Order: sequence, then C-alpha cells, then structure tokens
Amino acid sequence: MIILKDFKEVSGLEVNMEKSEILYWDVNEEEKKETAKLTRMDIKKKKINKYLGVNIIKNIARTPDVNYKEAWRKVKKDMRSWKNKNLSILSRIRATKMFLVPKLLYLFQVIALPIRRKWFKTWNKIFKNGIFGSKRARTPDIVNHSPQEEMGWGIPNLEFYYDAFQLKYLIDIGYNDRSKWVRLENEINNGIGREGIFNRNMQMACKKTIGPRKTALGIWKSWNMKWMPRYSKQTPLKYIDKGHTDSGWWKKLEEWGLYRLKDMFDEGGTLITKNSLLEKVGKQYWLKVLGLYNLMKSERIEEMMRSKIKIDDILNKRQVTEKGIAGLIYKLMIRDKEKMIRIIQNKWEQEGPLHQITAQEIMKSIHKIKMDKYRELSRKFLLKWYRT
Repeated sequence: MIILKDFKEVSGLEVNMEKSEILYWDVNEEEKKETAKLTRMDIKKKKINKYLGVNIIKNIARTPDVNYKEAWRKVKKDMRSWKNKNLSILSRIRATKMFLVPKLLYLFQVIALPIRRKWFKTWNKIFKNGIFGSKRARTPDIVNHSPQEEMGWGIPNLEFYYDAFQLKYLIDIGYNDRSKWVRLENEINNGIGREGIFNRNMQMACKKTIGPRKTALGIWKSWNMKWMPRYSKQTPLKYIDKGHTDSGWWKKLEEWGLYRLKDMFDEGGTLITKNSLLEKVGKQYWLKVLGLYNLMKSERIEEMMRSKIKIDDILNKRQVTEKGIAGLIYKLMIRDKEKMIRIIQNKWEQEGPLHQITAQEIMKSIHKIKMDKYRELSRKFLLKWYRT
C-alpha cells in the first residue's frame, strides 16, 4: 500500500482497487488472502495477465518471448492469406507496411526490455520471403530496405524500427529532463546517462546504467559517431562543462533564455559578444561569463556551429513536437545514398563507366520511372483480363 501511495505521488495516477487484480510471485495462500482483504483486490488466477495489449507474466525476463510470439502468430496468419490473392510485389510491400508492421511497432514502444538481435534477422527474412515468394531475393539488404524513391524496394527493417523507438526515448530525456519519470530513472541510475544522446562518455554510461536507459544507450553507441561526431546546436550549455562550474550558474542562464548552444548565437550564426551577454545577465557575473567564453573557445564551439550534422533535423523537430520523431530516426537509419550509388556503379560496370553525377540523376528519377512502368503493366493486365 505504501508503494501504491508513492506511485500516486510520483505519477499523479491512482490505482482503482475495486477494478484491479493482483499477480503474485512466490506468495503462499494465507498471505494472498490477507493482501486481498487489505487492498480489496481480487487474486489473479490466470498465469498470463493482459494489460493494454501486453501479456504480463511472473517471469519478467520472458515477457518479450511471450508477446512477440503471439504477435508473429497473427502476422504469419495474415501472410498465409496472401497465397490466395494475386498481389504484386509492390502491393505486398504496401500491405506489410500497413497491416503487419504496426502489430510489432506497438510492442517496440511499450516493452522496455532488450530483444535478441538474431530475432530481427529471422523476422526480416520472413517479410522478404512473404514479399518475394519462393524466389530467392538476389538484391543486397540495403536495396531491399532503402526507400523506393532512392531505388530501393522499401521493405520495412524491423531492427531499425526497434532502434528508432529506443533512440526516441533517449532524445526525450534531453528535452524533458524535468519529467517525473525521467527524474525517477535518474535516481535509479545515480544520475548516469541523464544527458541522453548528449552524453559524451558513452562507454561508462553503457556499463553503469540499468533498465531501458542501458538498452537505449547501447544502441546510440553504434550511431553516435555517424550522426553526432561533435556538439549539436541543440546541446544544452551545461553538458559542455566538465563539472568545473556550479549547477546554479547554468540554471540562471536558463532563466535568461540561454539553455542550448544555439542560444549563444544570433540569427546570422555569429557568437554574441561578451558585452551583450553581460547586459543580459548582469555585470556582477563577469567572471563566470569569461569562463563560459573560454570554455566555448577551448571546445571550438563557434567553428562547430558553422556546419550541420545528421542529427540536427531530428533535434530541431523534437524541440517543436514529440510526434513523428521515431519515423524521422528510422528514415535517417535506412538511407545511405552514397552506398546506393556505389551499388549502381558496380552493377553497371559491364556496360561501361558510370559517373557519380549520372548515378545521382538516375536516383532522382527512378521512382517516377518505376511507377510509370508499374501503371503501364497494370493497364495491360486489366485490358487482357477484360478481353478474356
């Protein structure tokens, strides 16, 4: 009861005792009856309890196994029904995105437990077999999963979808650090990893964190150097400090509207002068302002802000809204234009040299060419069907 009261104070949510049931772990019958009498809650008799579409079982570690096994039964049942339908490859891809993938995306978001990586390889293979049929796909994975507008098939990559939702959670930490849940996780992890994707010591954070944060940091570690090899414009000012400045100074800067690195620059991208900053914060803070500018100079912040990094578009959108962030992360993961151009060049070597600019032009127009051909074939098929 004390825990439930604490839960109410932290989350602002109250448990409805009369409509709730208790799922016990290693508790004898006498204790069960006594607890039910005190809480007015019924004893859960089933081994599996479903809540908001998720199966909750006594062995928490087996939660992913039970839930994903059930989801895949439904997915395979839908895919078997395709055999009786005359669907083209593009139609199967669309059906996969619209009807099959959403069954798994919900679980990716709500089950905060790691998944075995070999599962993704098996799942993606099932999708490919369902789309291409018994024929073996001779195209590399990057072509299968790349968007159709970039000469790929656009087949969903479940591993990247899962990673995208975990990274969204990590990005949210950096933008919602005052949330009750974030504060609770910071307390559980002793403040380690509280910077989210802005964390500069990924090795230590991955080792010493627990729970969902550990999983998300482990995924971010593999993308960190590709997407954010240096500070972003959205990096909070306090995260460039190495702990030499007291936290009260950063809070005061935030009150004055100076929270992220971009706030230190004007609309033209020029670093605001020391005098301008002193006018805003007060001349009594001249020593701290000097220390801030020396810190930015030592970290070469002004030089970094002149160029854009891959993660910037996602962070800019997250500053405005929480919606669509996981989708943007997935698109960034799935797109590799340079590799696609190299594949095109390698495939066409026998026909003669293909310049990179020519390959880029082909990529721009390939989606239109593919759709025109697809419509032409559809018209021919319908015409033949009407005649017969």
